[in-house]
Amino acid sequence: MPTAKAAPQPIDWNERVPYRLFRDGGKYAEPVFVSVNGQTFLVPRGQNVMVPRFVAQVLDDSEALKTEAAARADQMEAEFLNQSAQRNITTAY
Repeated sequence: MPTAKAAPQPIDWNERVPYRLFRDGGKYAEPVFVSVNGQTFLVPRGQNVMVPRFVAQVLDDSEALKTEAAARADQMEAEFLNQSAQRNITTAY
């Protein structure tokens, strides 16, 4: 006889979770501004802080999108250089 699975617990988006943003003293030194549905947060870099789960999700999503965009930009640059070389077009690279 199969056992019944427990229903998944709903996510408490307001629960505070630990979060740490990368800090390097240069480009990534300033705190990060996050705004969700009119609530604003300034998340410092290089410190362990407690933020609502929805803020952590926004920061994670943002980082994933930046990574995806950088990969796509690299791919497009490679395609451009390849097509330029095939057409004997010199580039400034």
